[in-house]
Amino acid sequence: MKLRQAVVLFIDMAMLIIYVLVGIVTVVAGVKLHKMFRLFTLPQSWQFKELPIDELPSVSLCIPARNETHAMTECLERALSSTYPKLEIIVLDDGSRDDTSMLIKSFAHAGVRFVEGKPLPQDWLGKNYALHNLAREASGTFLLFADVDTRFKPQSISRIVDYTLREKVDMTSILPLRADGHRLSVLFATLRQFWSIVFHASTHPAVASNAWLVRRSVVIEKMNSLEEVRLAIRPEVLVAKHLSSTKSYRFLISSVLLGVSYEKKWSSQVETSLRLAFPLLGCSLLWSMLVAVGLACMVVPFAGMLTALLDQDMGLFGVSTLLVVAELVVYGYYLSHIWQRGWTAGLFLLPIILLQEASLVVISAYLYVRGRVTWKGRAIRNVTAR
Repeated sequence: MKLRQAVVLFIDMAMLIIYVLVGIVTVVAGVKLHKMFRLFTLPQSWQFKELPIDELPSVSLCIPARNETHAMTECLERALSSTYPKLEIIVLDDGSRDDTSMLIKSFAHAGVRFVEGKPLPQDWLGKNYALHNLAREASGTFLLFADVDTRFKPQSISRIVDYTLREKVDMTSILPLRADGHRLSVLFATLRQFWSIVFHASTHPAVASNAWLVRRSVVIEKMNSLEEVRLAIRPEVLVAKHLSSTKSYRFLISSVLLGVSYEKKWSSQVETSLRLAFPLLGCSLLWSMLVAVGLACMVVPFAGMLTALLDQDMGLFGVSTLLVVAELVVYGYYLSHIWQRGWTAGLFLLPIILLQEASLVVISAYLYVRGRVTWKGRAIRNVTAR
């Protein structure tokens, strides 16, 4: 009898601690999100200027591609629709095993420049080496690095350049919106963008790898054509961190005004999360386990609400419901800012998303410890944390 009472007391105390922590984390995350969205989203009243052509800097849109036949055509069609008058489009085929190179070359008549990727040196990560070679091939005053799954509206590049010039900075990174409705890849999207926003700090600025505009002289001269970050799992973060020290970096969350969006398959999102999660946690097993457990704990109020309803425990039901509503409000606030439409459909999948994220953190740690992490078919080793 005493043992049973002790177990019940232990469970009650554990639930109390979990609920208190969940409440604190939810409130802090909500406050931080609100602050970051206000800070990083352009107001609707923002007025873009149209400079004379002779005053505009040239821009090289640099796109690394590896096995991207599913997305390449739309990517280049969108890029070619840009209204920016001084735009060079360069696509590097990074050793694709499908028809990516043929697709790129088919756009040569429209002005797309094809670059054949070089063999990967041992002391480079694949994508970083592709960016390095693109930077060396480009001729623009600014380089706009973008993934194949990034989508630009005709006015997007002009507006990114205008904002960068008016802010007098050397780099601007754009977090794209999801514009593709009720697809599984959207509904079950990972929380990578959420972490980037919530954990923004001057020492680790929020950066989106999907689209970042940077002055070419910074990349070539200060970062030695990105050789300084050749093993960084997210080279754009280190470039942004370097520029943040002199207040020469800006981060923006896309909006209807900017018109930058992306479409990414769920499997590709998972592969990206597995590649990034462990390094972003400092390659620490302890932090990985703590984060995974913390994410799992965020699901407890959902389970508690159902259990209390079945047991007719109105006290527990009330507290659990309060926490569930708070979590849904915060998640809904986040989704409403990064989805252009249909975000309410994904709102009630939050428990699944949290468990998915916890699993990805654990699996990422396991794969790195076992040396089994791959990216686009290449093994990843000796990475630089963050």
